[in-house]
Amino acid sequence: MVHACRTAEEHRTHRTSPNCVQVRVVDSAMDDAGFGLATQNTPSLNWGALRSPVLLPFLGRQTEMGSPTEADIDRFCGTWSAVKVEGREEFLKAMKLPWVLRKLAATMPPPDMHFFRHADTYLHSHTTMFGKVVDEQYKEGGTSTKEKFGIKTILTYHWEGDKLTYTLVKEGSPLEEAKSARWIEPDGETMVSESHFRPNPNVDWATLRRFYKKKEVKEKSQRGR
Repeated sequence: MVHACRTAEEHRTHRTSPNCVQVRVVDSAMDDAGFGLATQNTPSLNWGALRSPVLLPFLGRQTEMGSPTEADIDRFCGTWSAVKVEGREEFLKAMKLPWVLRKLAATMPPPDMHFFRHADTYLHSHTTMFGKVVDEQYKEGGTSTKEKFGIKTILTYHWEGDKLTYTLVKEGSPLEEAKSARWIEPDGETMVSESHFRPNPNVDWATLRRFYKKKEVKEKSQRGR
């Protein structure tokens, strides 16, 4: 998030000043692989009512998005359980998975995800898949490799403010496009994971949404033992 303030005093107090304009990094409407800046109106400034146009810069695909704040990381920390899945069948069809694999995937609920701050200071997650704990590090610009149903995919992670985004490249499939985003809802108890896929740029995106709820941590008192 970028904050543009009109005075030095507003800059020091931008969290509460109504004259500070928030400018957020978002997906570019012109280039799926790039990013742009979007404005937010405030009580003292209506961007749509300016007398002359304002040109916001375009951020290219090589631009570093930046790292999350400690508060962003803390919101993710905890164990999350999937409670709802939307669009799974159409998403798997778009990936051209055989019927047998689609039915197998439908019987496998998403595993719990445990997010935590690692000793390396970055956000990590642990997910247990087929009895194996998979560790992921969410470092800005970091990468990891996954293999599922015999398909190897390279993921690249970026942070857009408090939203964790991924771009995915499947080995041997240069035309396929895939991207995902994960964020915490304002209630602090709901995590949303949204994935998009299309076999080539000439077709619409297929979308898969997964909703998670944070598990309560029950601490047993050791007093008197």
